[in-house]
Amino acid sequence: MPGRYRKTEANEAWAMIVQFLDRVAQGAFPSNRVVWRLDSVMAADYDFTKNVRMA
Repeated sequence: MPGRYRKTEANEAWAMIVQFLDRVAQGAFPSNRVVWRLDSVMAADYDFTKNVRMA
């Protein structure tokens, strides 16, 4: 939503995410408790420059 982006908070949250992922990658959690799942949804009919579906 325009006008609601909070750069300071977003940067702090990103830093926390990166720290957590670093801890996971370094083995801070038992391997039987860590599950990596990366999903991506993309559509050929989406115009990322305008944030609208072209269909």
